[in-house]
Amino acid sequence: MKCGSLIFFCVMLAALTSCSTSSVSKSESKSKAGGRERPAWIDSPQEGCTEAEMCAVGEGAGKMVAEAAARTSIAQFFETHVKGDSTVTTTSETKSSNKGIDSGKVNETTAKQIEEVTDEVLKGVVIKKTYDDTKLKSYFALAAINKEEALGRFRDEMKPLDTQMEELLKDGRRSALNRALKINEKREALNQRYAVLAGMPYPAKVSLADLLGKKRAKGKENVAVFVEFEAPKEAQDLKNLVSGALTDNDYKVVEDDGAPHQYSVQGELVHEQEHMSVAGFEQHRFILKVRSMDKSGAKLGALDTTIVQNGRSFTQCLAKALPELKQFLKDNLVLLNMD
Repeated sequence: MKCGSLIFFCVMLAALTSCSTSSVSKSESKSKAGGRERPAWIDSPQEGCTEAEMCAVGEGAGKMVAEAAARTSIAQFFETHVKGDSTVTTTSETKSSNKGIDSGKVNETTAKQIEEVTDEVLKGVVIKKTYDDTKLKSYFALAAINKEEALGRFRDEMKPLDTQMEELLKDGRRSALNRALKINEKREALNQRYAVLAGMPYPAKVSLADLLGKKRAKGKENVAVFVEFEAPKEAQDLKNLVSGALTDNDYKVVEDDGAPHQYSVQGELVHEQEHMSVAGFEQHRFILKVRSMDKSGAKLGALDTTIVQNGRSFTQCLAKALPELKQFLKDNLVLLNMD
């Protein structure tokens, strides 16, 4: 009996040892590449990071390519979550009559869809680890960004925007409110990314509802402005640019000087051709002047800018200058001091 028991025990021990060896062999075959153990972080990036970090893995034919891919993966992480929660709602309405243009364009953006994480935040991305998988002939890199440092950068970018919006809301003029709405779009884009890391948005000092409420109230005042503009025939669209900037700021633009209006805006665009030593090209200096007056004709405000452009013709130079002129009008309409 003792001999039989001993033989049975040996057989069982051999069987258990065989099972154990087989199990370990299968496990190791899954975790090794090129004779080395494949790091767990390749398949589960957070395995190689702390709770204070957000990580991503990149793969490439070389080390530098893998590191670049890992950094890109961090950016794509933000993009994926931001796009998933983004909506853009814009309501615009334009009415026209023989006496002018009445526009009620309102940009009610609750969340702005954006494409890139700010460069300042991405500067915080570091490469923690790399791995050369000789079997797959590929490199892997683990990129990480410290969550609190990234959140701090987002807050640092949003705080001055909050201050600007508070000042513009307090100003209360149409152009100031429009500028505040543009700033709010930028802040919202940053705040969406902040929320990806923090799990909640960063509280705003000025709400979108406050801005839109004041903007709608201004639009209901139905303030009319007569616009006249002198410019070369190729630049007649500038009058439309001025009118468009005014309607964007909730003024009613009239085209008939005899129609009732509270303000007048007079503009002119003059140009001077400058010497250009390059054959086949021209250079022109465009001088834009815009003045605003009240009912009595008293001057209220003024806008002046000069833009120099070159091209193969006057028309081409003007076409290159128009976008800058339009942006100048939008950014500085507040200086007309109407409202």
